[in-house]
Amino acid sequence: MQLRGEAMTAAPAGTAGAGTRMRRRIRSALSPRLAEYLLALLGSAIAVALLVLRTDLKTVGTAAFADPGWDRHLYIEMARRGLFDFRLAPYCWRILEPALAAALPFSLQVSFMTVTFAALIGLGAAVYGLVRVAGFSRWHGAIAVLLLYSLGWGPKFVVSDFWVPDALGTLFLVVAIIFALRNRPIEMAVTMAIGVLAKESVLFAAPLFYTLNARSIGDWRQLRTTLLVVAPAIAVLVALRLLIPEANGDHAYTATMPPVISRFPELFPPYDYIDRFREIARESRWAHRSWADFDAYVADPFGVALLALAVIGVARKPVLVLRLAPFVLLVYSQLLFATDTQRLLVLAFPALALLAMPGLDAVGGWLCVRISLFLPAAFALFALALVSRDDYGSQLLFQTAVLLAWLAAGWGVRFLPTTLRKHVAASSTAPEPT
Repeated sequence: MQLRGEAMTAAPAGTAGAGTRMRRRIRSALSPRLAEYLLALLGSAIAVALLVLRTDLKTVGTAAFADPGWDRHLYIEMARRGLFDFRLAPYCWRILEPALAAALPFSLQVSFMTVTFAALIGLGAAVYGLVRVAGFSRWHGAIAVLLLYSLGWGPKFVVSDFWVPDALGTLFLVVAIIFALRNRPIEMAVTMAIGVLAKESVLFAAPLFYTLNARSIGDWRQLRTTLLVVAPAIAVLVALRLLIPEANGDHAYTATMPPVISRFPELFPPYDYIDRFREIARESRWAHRSWADFDAYVADPFGVALLALAVIGVARKPVLVLRLAPFVLLVYSQLLFATDTQRLLVLAFPALALLAMPGLDAVGGWLCVRISLFLPAAFALFALALVSRDDYGSQLLFQTAVLLAWLAAGWGVRFLPTTLRKHVAASSTAPEPT
């Protein structure tokens, strides 16, 4: 591969130093990229550390941890019992993080912290890589990472309830999308096959391998490849359900659990998607719908900045919207079968980030400012997530104030050079003092 700005030269055949020169070229090409991603990893680690310091953690002994019936108790029990002895669905099929926590030589609390915090750091680097692979600059990547860590219902919630596998599942999801963008079928198939062991929602990336690479609506070759890419992950999900049959509704089995689980057998009825659709989608969400749901379904999970930039990106890149639409629809389909809302919907962040980057370019073009000048606003949005230790909302009013202040500053920078030029021109035409 020819590096930009490098003349194409051919070494004589059989030259003894040809291999050495090739290795030097490879090293010179890889070193800047490696340093770039190491810096992204370091920045992600700092952001996660700040979130840990400024978030109330649900550690053993706290009142929040003791609250019964929550997911954390199920994953802890899974790690204690062994993966195949725990059979309360759908948690029993998310075996990867409890398995890693059980394998580490620490207490379960420290082990779950280690896995989750490491996954969150890797997630920041993966989001940076996603933006870079999509063809955007380093500044775009840094801004996307800051927008990620400013999501209260994203990294901050996972930092607080570090027992849940959300961070690990999202990491595999973003990596799978990167391989979809690069049209790497084997790598994406392996990533999803492992990722669904953390959380089945990793499978939502599957249609992107087709939509991001298809040359036409009926690209049958790409469709066939996509089916082959998805097959291993589906096989893993089927195998999990065969190897770990659910025991929901079996009160005798539920009674063997710790009191924080066994006292609430009504939380674990037989796991049937039709019943869940009827109870959650129809009898809960639809029957009690209101205009206030817009906040929980759209604004609160993502915040003002990400949504505003993504909306602009929708207008700028309508074809990209169509390519990303199946993934976003699958993310929102979770609302039909699961009771959580914002925590589930933040999974759409990779798609919104890919749309927000051209939106950011558009805003920079309108204001005639460099993309790097958005960094202070992105830092301010991240700082807002650090203000309250136990609030995961997007603080829409404060985010709006930050964006308006940045727009005003950007508008002022746009006209500053013109003012200076006029001042210099007026000074040059004024009569010299005697």
